[in-house]
Amino acid sequence: MANFLFTVWPFVGCVNPQIAVARVLAARGHSVAFYTGKVFQDRIEQLGFRYFPFRHLDEQHISELLLSRNAMGRNWEQPWRLRPQIRKFFVDTVPEQLADLEKIYAEWKPAVMVTDPAMWAPYLLMSDMFPVQVAILSYACGCMLPGSGAPPMGLGLPVARTGWIHLANRVTGAVTDFFLSDTRRAANALRRRYGLSPFQGPVIGLAARLPLYLIPSSPDFDYRRRDLPECVQYVGPLQWYPPKANENILDHVRSDRPWVHVTEGTLHVREPFLLRAAALGLADLPLEVIITTGDERTADDLGLSSIPRNVHVLKWVNHEDLLPRIGAMVTTAGGGTVMAGMGAGIPLVVVPTEWDKAENAQRVVEAGAGIRLSPRTCTPRRLRVAVENILRDRSFSENARRIATSLRKQGGPDRAATLVESIAVRARQAAGAGLVSISVN
Repeated sequence: MANFLFTVWPFVGCVNPQIAVARVLAARGHSVAFYTGKVFQDRIEQLGFRYFPFRHLDEQHISELLLSRNAMGRNWEQPWRLRPQIRKFFVDTVPEQLADLEKIYAEWKPAVMVTDPAMWAPYLLMSDMFPVQVAILSYACGCMLPGSGAPPMGLGLPVARTGWIHLANRVTGAVTDFFLSDTRRAANALRRRYGLSPFQGPVIGLAARLPLYLIPSSPDFDYRRRDLPECVQYVGPLQWYPPKANENILDHVRSDRPWVHVTEGTLHVREPFLLRAAALGLADLPLEVIITTGDERTADDLGLSSIPRNVHVLKWVNHEDLLPRIGAMVTTAGGGTVMAGMGAGIPLVVVPTEWDKAENAQRVVEAGAGIRLSPRTCTPRRLRVAVENILRDRSFSENARRIATSLRKQGGPDRAATLVESIAVRARQAAGAGLVSISVN
């Protein structure tokens, strides 16, 4: 048996997929621990895992960067504000991550670290400094490694099928590379500070050297890429939901007509424009609209004088109860929501905002499983037309079911756990070789 440490930023969309894999490992007799924020301590410990808190890392600072009124997500269309925030979040927190993780390593000796791809210390530094195997477990719907098989990351661009699109993607990739150049230089400066050689290309490119990079998707939903290293493994949706509560919450909803679920995911930094547009645009249609607001919002935050009779505004509904009953989903295209919908064979209307959401949304479009709207054009009328098209045109649901079939074939949490277990052998071999960790004190 081995020790497995999951290192993850304290947000539901990042933590829950790791919990799904961690539960399988624990059931197989391994020791499992989490390094994350205190907001998840109770959940982690109630599930029987060991919990390691952020100590050097300032959790309040992270919250301000991602959840405040000046959060990164609010500045996505303002690159002059976003650029320094990217460096603060991804690079400037690395020494604090490393200080925490070095102590955890000394105390608990994990054989494998399974890390959130946005938490850089494990694969930017630790994989070269300690005899520990590092695996990435992504929350995104596709592989972030650059290559000829996918558009440049960042804007959710289409796959290049014509010369003009290919040229546009190359130009956009060059601009994006320049935009992130200061972040890359800062990351290389950190590597030199700890006696490591610099790297070329984006930081995520270091994942190609790792033994394992898990994608909670399928090749069919990731452009059928043929340009990826062997370490990249598709495992399908990695879903875990808290124990069921309010199991009868949907009993009052009419079941004799289609249901449409509307959600902006679990990380809220913008005004609830999508929920508002859905409540207005889908009012009085012959369908039932299930809107979930999350804990931070209420029906009053939608700014409506009244809630239409066919619209039901709830804080949260367990997807295990809801998804089998809906005909379409409207979402801002967070990875967890998209994979839940695709895994259930549900066509989507995607209105991507920030982070990886544009990439997730474009994969829905490329798969023929949904319609994409931009936040700026997401009026109640346009959203209404998109939902009506999704429900009327059978090709969307047929393609969604095709993707669902491909996702089920990937094995889910069980296969992900098996792959993670396999690299623990390499950790034992490294330990047997007598490798010595490098002190960073």
